[in-house]
Amino acid sequence: MPQPTTEQGLPVAGLASAVLAEMKELGYAESSLNTYRSIFDKMTAYFEDKGIGTFSLEQGYAFVLDYCGDRLNDDKTFKNYFRAIHMAGDYQRYGMIFRQTQAGKKDFTEGFKPLADSFLDSLAKTGRIADGTLYSYRKKLFRFEGFLLDRGVDSISKVTGHHIDVYVETLSGYSKNTISFSLTCLRRLLDFAYTNGYLAQQLSVRVPDVRYRQSSRLPTTVTPEETERILKNIDNNNPVGKRNYAMILMYARYGMRPSDILALQFGALDWDRNQVSFYQQKTGYQQEFPLYEDVGWAIIDYLKNGRPQTSSQNVFVAHTPPFGKMASEAYVTRCISRAVQKAGIKIPREKTVGAYIFRRSLATNMLNGGATIYEVGQVLGHHDFSSTEHYISSSMAMLKQCAREVAF
Repeated sequence: MPQPTTEQGLPVAGLASAVLAEMKELGYAESSLNTYRSIFDKMTAYFEDKGIGTFSLEQGYAFVLDYCGDRLNDDKTFKNYFRAIHMAGDYQRYGMIFRQTQAGKKDFTEGFKPLADSFLDSLAKTGRIADGTLYSYRKKLFRFEGFLLDRGVDSISKVTGHHIDVYVETLSGYSKNTISFSLTCLRRLLDFAYTNGYLAQQLSVRVPDVRYRQSSRLPTTVTPEETERILKNIDNNNPVGKRNYAMILMYARYGMRPSDILALQFGALDWDRNQVSFYQQKTGYQQEFPLYEDVGWAIIDYLKNGRPQTSSQNVFVAHTPPFGKMASEAYVTRCISRAVQKAGIKIPREKTVGAYIFRRSLATNMLNGGATIYEVGQVLGHHDFSSTEHYISSSMAMLKQCAREVAF
């Protein structure tokens, strides 16, 4: 195995070739190799143009920001370019790359499966963690397991404090949110392992406490006027456009989560009472909204003039056979991003545009209009209103109420 070279950088072209060779050795698909080969070719040319001979994460980030520009709002583009940078950084420091998601992996190996399954079951039984979050925990466990297997550690009982220290180092360079969640997952796993006899020593104390809330920065929001401009820039003159317009209109009017709209079924629409009623995918709680006139007509237009013939009970379906449930929230994100750009709304480069922009904006505009945290929480479907408090950070009116005089 190549030795880590943490003291100095490696030539960019040589590093890129080494990473691609390692990816091929690990069994990455040819399509993935082609994708990252193209990215590394661009990165190498960028470094050469800048006269930079060796790779560094800092310069790698500069390459992504300069090269991708507005396309950072495209979730797939963003992830591929930054993933390439992280792989280059990992190989430079540790002589190997670490699979972030362990793509294609269906289960844990024999030495980790009992602990991983028991740990995930314990989280599920609390009833406080959504399925999507459990899926994220599972992915982080696959990454940790892969890291250990790469170092010849085939059982959780063989893990030492040194392994934990090095694994924590491999997270450097990722976003604060990713680091915070990864460390939280690791800490909880190690606590569970020690408490239940899988580990002889308490290794969770080796995991630093790096807390990060998405609310620590002001989120991207749009005003009511900007929301209308975005909606007007969605082309609804074709079947797919009619579907996208109706979905995004529901995002904007109700602040629904993307998962709830993609899972919305005909039984949720009560045309006689002009009401939308559904159970939230994340919490399982029932949520009800009035069926606004513009929303109702947009849905009707889609059902009559856009929706393909299918037995699916989902209101919004994929427009490719077998015309079933839409599975990708990223597609909706891209639709919203394009509409934002067409509307001429400038979003700072360091921020991203996604489906949640309307959920945050609805809450912010309600607060600015005088609504209480309790009222906003009801609309957003929060049963623990501490979840609503972070929206104060995007409401200037509420921030002013929180201001204190400076004492001298």
